[in-house]
Amino acid sequence: MLNTELRSLTDPTIFDYIDFLTFDDGELPLLRLITNGELIRTLYRSKSGEIIRVNFESKENIRFAESGTPDYEGLLQNNYINLIELTNPMHALWSNGRWNKMMLAHGCYWGKCAFCDGSLDYIQRYEPASIELIVDVWKPSCSKPGNRVSLCGRSRPSCPTPKAGGRNTSP
Repeated sequence: MLNTELRSLTDPTIFDYIDFLTFDDGELPLLRLITNGELIRTLYRSKSGEIIRVNFESKENIRFAESGTPDYEGLLQNNYINLIELTNPMHALWSNGRWNKMMLAHGCYWGKCAFCDGSLDYIQRYEPASIELIVDVWKPSCSKPGNRVSLCGRSRPSCPTPKAGGRNTSP
């Protein structure tokens, strides 16, 4: 799942190291790769060496509430190096070990930031997780030894949204 800058990739060298790049909501493109389904929002290099772009216009996705939460159980972490080795203790805290980044919302409820490409479907399509779903997923993740959880809610409003008639509703 990559940023917009790689959409215009023309140098196929990266495919010396990887087979595919998937974009936007990556769950369904990854599932399609694993199951040999129809590819969407994916780049790969053909046998002749050219970059092939597949179905970037597709808006087909797995709904946020149905996408699940990453789980590192069974992954032999000692076989992988840490991606960031820094002396700053805060960077080490966030970089070392197992972190499940639990999304509180998908997309953006505001969509007006100058630095963001708000025209992309996966940003425009705002889907907040219900509090029940967050708690149901959070509890088992927190109970696993050595597992740390980070709540990622950059796109979720920090306070209830006022609704017409004076009642508050949380997204």
